[in-house]
Amino acid sequence: MKQLQHLVFILGVGLHLSATPINSLTTFCEQEFLFFFKTRYHEHTLWIGENRYGECGSSNLWQVFIPNDSSIVAKRTKMKRFNDWIWAEKLQLTLEEEKPLQLIDQDDKGCGYKNLGIRVNNPKSNPKLKQLFEDNFAQDCALQWTQATGRNGIDMPKFEGLTGNLLYYYPMGLYFDYQITKAYLFPISKLLLVFTRNSRRCLGGDTMHGFLVFRTDAQN
Repeated sequence: MKQLQHLVFILGVGLHLSATPINSLTTFCEQEFLFFFKTRYHEHTLWIGENRYGECGSSNLWQVFIPNDSSIVAKRTKMKRFNDWIWAEKLQLTLEEEKPLQLIDQDDKGCGYKNLGIRVNNPKSNPKLKQLFEDNFAQDCALQWTQATGRNGIDMPKFEGLTGNLLYYYPMGLYFDYQITKAYLFPISKLLLVFTRNSRRCLGGDTMHGFLVFRTDAQN
């Protein structure tokens, strides 16, 4: 108990331990994220698809609305058909969008864009967050963790050549000891979209990948 209190003190959060009962069901739902496009001008909107393979067999559309002068709003819409995104490709042709700069120089440390001198790197391993999760949330998925710890339970990426101020995080992702899989920089609106992959799974075998949205400014 003393160890838990010490970890909570380090985090600086009022931790509410999860009361979720142990779930013996296994679904092995594997997430896949698809970035479609971002609309521009007054209300910037990220359009992101999520496929959940395995027994979930479902798809969600995520729209992250980023107004210039108010709080971010994220909306999830469950799709009727699994992995059917042809309509999104057609819709993209009708909307004004901001083309991203994808950070294509990828390795086991993260990803970047060598010609611009910018990188978004994986955070270092965090044994304190890992221990806190294992002691109190081992039977849960990431949603219970993020609800209890908020931003204090998130390890930020390491930035080179740009800054990053977190605006939004997908709530079912686990953001420590993760790897960055893709990143998109939007120079006009100064936004950065980062997709993450975590090797840890829920008790039922579900993945806990996610994505983060930052306000950024290139330093070079």
